[in-house]
Amino acid sequence: MDGLVDLAVGAWGHALLLRTRPVLRVWANIHITPPEITRSVYECHQQLAFAQSLGEAMVCLRVSQSPKNRLANLQSIVTFDLTLDPGRLSPRAVFEETRTRNLTRVRDLGLTQHCEPVRLLLPACVEDSVTPIILRLNFSLVGKPVSGFGNLQPMLAVDAQRYFMTSLPFEKDCGADHVCQDDLGISFGVSGHPVPISPLLSYSVFHPPPFPASVTESPPPLYSNSQFEDPDCGE
Repeated sequence: MDGLVDLAVGAWGHALLLRTRPVLRVWANIHITPPEITRSVYECHQQLAFAQSLGEAMVCLRVSQSPKNRLANLQSIVTFDLTLDPGRLSPRAVFEETRTRNLTRVRDLGLTQHCEPVRLLLPACVEDSVTPIILRLNFSLVGKPVSGFGNLQPMLAVDAQRYFMTSLPFEKDCGADHVCQDDLGISFGVSGHPVPISPLLSYSVFHPPPFPASVTESPPPLYSNSQFEDPDCGE
């Protein structure tokens, strides 16, 4: 009746029925609006007097059967935890609801998509604007017994993905062409020396941009290079 495969074992007038539990999977999607943090929000010269809004993260969860069966009204309790900047000592963003990097919600979900918004805040000036802010979601699922079918309890698939992540990048000033790619060329020539020499090349990268610059040697390098930072440059 439920469309699931059961196993019956019997001998000498006795029988044992092993019933299959409905297996569920959870799909998650997180969409953040606006998709990046503008420079006017994160660039500041003194500590913020109040937290600034980073926008809204729309968290969507959808529970589905795997494989499908005839039990159309399966219900489960889903607990999902949201974490901002996991792994960092100090988070660069917090949730408006908790004023911390963590937010936990518990929802009763059926076999339909469920979406809800969470607000994000920037509590202080940002020093690291190179790496994006990470928003991680992990969840757990407990199935509710199905009355009328022997109280079968749905379960989460053993190989189900339990972690989902998205990122919120910082806006970069890439110049008039809006292409964040180094446009620095270096050429030199050496003549009149019978033995190899070690030329010294000097180049500078000025603010902006707030991201690493690199020099690529082509054809294959014949010399070693080192990078030095001038403490008087300020960037």
